[in-house]
Amino acid sequence: MVWLLPGEALYCGPPLELDPHSGAASCLAIGIDEPLQVTVGGTTARLRSAFIPPRLTCQVTTTGRIAAFFLEPGSAPERSCSAMMRPVGAIRSDHQRERELAELSGALTDHDVQRWVALATGDDGTTRDERILAAVELLSANPDLSAAHIAAQLHLSPSHFLRLFKRDTGTTLRRFRLWARMLSAAAHIADGADLTAAATAAGFASSAHFSSAFHAMFGLSPSKLLSTPLEIRPWQHEAPEERSSGAS
Repeated sequence: MVWLLPGEALYCGPPLELDPHSGAASCLAIGIDEPLQVTVGGTTARLRSAFIPPRLTCQVTTTGRIAAFFLEPGSAPERSCSAMMRPVGAIRSDHQRERELAELSGALTDHDVQRWVALATGDDGTTRDERILAAVELLSANPDLSAAHIAAQLHLSPSHFLRLFKRDTGTTLRRFRLWARMLSAAAHIADGADLTAAATAAGFASSAHFSSAFHAMFGLSPSKLLSTPLEIRPWQHEAPEERSSGAS
């Protein structure tokens, strides 16, 4: 099962035989049934939970089920999630709630997703420049916007904007734009579009370009992912009043 929302995606299910890859988003991986084998730079560690930052080439393998939570680089949830783990070389491990996350992932339903995300991310109170928050919203709605256009909207020079963007998100504008397009393509697929239509709607030059970029980011082709028994669902956070009222 895959749940989608702007800036985040959560997969729970069997291992997908991923090749080594480098993502545009950060990823929290949880071994549901057993620890994961996480390989970075030729070194493999056996970990129950791993936080993998963007642009780091790695490979995650397991014979059990896995939960993979992709987070918008530099976002408050991403920073909080990272802060709940300890550094292990270039990645982080031992999430404070890894046991609960693994148990909840074993039979995750739509009703439980909100709780899963809350456990994974916590809240460390970190903030970032409001102008970069606005830029992220603009790019999520339209990944084709240029740096010059966004900078002008924010009353910044393009060079200063790009420095702030990388500082606050931890990734480049180009990589973030790719992440936004991936989420857009996934949303179109969830609505019933085929790979070609989804790639075009998301702004990729062709379905081949989309497939190549998807494999580089996630370690498998989109056609292989879709050939597995998989359901993709848009997902929205519950409103605060809904949580307080106990609505489900």
